[in-house]
Amino acid sequence: MTTKRWRVVALFAAVVALGLAGRLINYPALAGGFKGDEATYVSMAFSIADDFDLKYDRGDFERFGRLFGAGRSGRPVGPEGIFLKQGASPTTERLEYGKAFIYPLAAAPFARLGGLGGMLIFNVLLLAGCVWCAIRLCAARVGGWRGHALAVAFIAASSTPVWAAWLTSEMFNFALIFYAYFLWAYKEVRPDAPGRRTFLGGPWSDVLAAVLIGLATYSKVSNAALIGPLVVYALWRRGSASGRERLAQSVVIGVVFAASTAGLFAANKLISGEISYQGGNRKTFYGHFPFDDAGSRFDAARGSNEMVTEGVSSDILFPLRISGHGIERGSPRFWPLLGHNVWYFFSGRDSGLVPYFFPGALIVVLWLGRWRDMRLWQVLTFGAIAGTAVILLVWFPYTWNGAGGPPGNRYFFSVYPLFLFLVPAGTGAVAALSAWVIGGAFAGAIVLHPFLSSKAPWTVPERAPLRWLPIELTMMDDVPARLHPGRGRLPFGNPRNALLYYMDAGTYTPEDGPNGQFFWVAGATRADIVVRLSDRTPSAKMRLIAESRVANHVTIDWGGDRCVLALAPDQPATCELRASGGVWAHGGYFFPLSVTTTAGFVPSVADPRSADQRNLGVRLTPVFDDRDAR
Repeated sequence: MTTKRWRVVALFAAVVALGLAGRLINYPALAGGFKGDEATYVSMAFSIADDFDLKYDRGDFERFGRLFGAGRSGRPVGPEGIFLKQGASPTTERLEYGKAFIYPLAAAPFARLGGLGGMLIFNVLLLAGCVWCAIRLCAARVGGWRGHALAVAFIAASSTPVWAAWLTSEMFNFALIFYAYFLWAYKEVRPDAPGRRTFLGGPWSDVLAAVLIGLATYSKVSNAALIGPLVVYALWRRGSASGRERLAQSVVIGVVFAASTAGLFAANKLISGEISYQGGNRKTFYGHFPFDDAGSRFDAARGSNEMVTEGVSSDILFPLRISGHGIERGSPRFWPLLGHNVWYFFSGRDSGLVPYFFPGALIVVLWLGRWRDMRLWQVLTFGAIAGTAVILLVWFPYTWNGAGGPPGNRYFFSVYPLFLFLVPAGTGAVAALSAWVIGGAFAGAIVLHPFLSSKAPWTVPERAPLRWLPIELTMMDDVPARLHPGRGRLPFGNPRNALLYYMDAGTYTPEDGPNGQFFWVAGATRADIVVRLSDRTPSAKMRLIAESRVANHVTIDWGGDRCVLALAPDQPATCELRASGGVWAHGGYFFPLSVTTTAGFVPSVADPRSADQRNLGVRLTPVFDDRDAR
């Protein structure tokens, strides 16, 4: 047996051994349960691995309970948030899954070998392959230890490793795109030596790249734009090939991409009776599930919600719309909403490009600064990045982060690999060091504790420097804080004319008092709150009464207007604030409110008869007036 074959056999044996090692990992205990869309993808992977089908039945429901064990009630855990749909020929015995099957299909052998731990091992192997590609690319483009340092920082000093801890398709899609662009672009940074031809240096690597992008597009349609650079560059690539040969190569790439994507959707049609895994009668289930012991059914199960992928409404947001009277002016809110989203896309505390993918943002800055050295294939790559971002911001104005409490922008995560291919030749050590230091400051905590940060994502932006960044007011119903049952959409006021969103643990549940509803802010802390008022006007007024049991200095910032109070014990003070520039979204205006206190007390310590162990700083009784406050 040749050395090359021995390497293949050894690699295969190592992968199998790692898959089996997944049996040593207690994933439910390690992860603290499951999150996001894991219920669907895990169920699908084990349906393939154990049943050799993609049908949801009672056996799938019971198996999920065995995988994740018993909950607090002592009963087996149910697949909370599972996406199911009825097939073209509905039955009472089987249902279809409402997610793409490509990731579960790829992960099924590891699920068979190592259970839930095997799926985790699969994700880690995908990530390891990306690290290898990054090192090869940066070694050729940058060289030396600087290239290695930048390559590892690109992944490790971003939120990327956290996704390996999610048993969902995100790491899989990320790896597909990373591998595809490596196959396509590596020949541009390290061409073959004269007289030597390798697979990576030839046209067939582009064809394989097109297949991988097709797989990723089936899994997430927003990846479709990423085939553009390959198709266009094939027409302009310099070399000995004639114009006809370049055209043929471009056509082959486009056809292979289309065939791989369409082929998977056709397979979806054969499996479920429908081309789209998102179409038809699709629901997500909470609390009660088809085939559970309560006899819940798909069409009558409590806790189910019909699923419609949220997109833009042309009647509300587009600047122009087509009606029976021709082209008319659309909503004037389109451009302000887009402007806010662009700002949040780069700098938002929950989903921003800079905090969660800082090494990539740094590479773009370096690349733009050396514009004279830009190469066409890089310009096309940057166009794909920008085009995908625009599509997400326009088409998903309220959920462009992907929702579900992701570590960063879930929808944009599969595009992140493209940033590395923009790295300028000869990038210095300062850039690599900056990527590690600044990227680590933003994402280091979640990378070091991936399961904890994923289980309680609302805690991630509570620490500096993330909490210094702006709150994404355009999608308050899908920021991670909404996953905490006591922090989002809290009715407030008398009447209840406001909704409160607590962005951290510094504010306590609203209570009723003699002067109206009030809430306590913790002592010696800063609390960030978002207030949603009606659709009347982007300006609002707030009159509040502040009181503390101890001497306290309180600073209140309401949409840019500030009030500073020096409170004496048990001596209430009043102030009025006017906020302007509220951000419109979801049919209302959102206003940021921050409260800073310097002191606090614990009632149970001050009074032994009290059982209240909260750290109380200031009690605020605000009255919001959303009539024009200008």
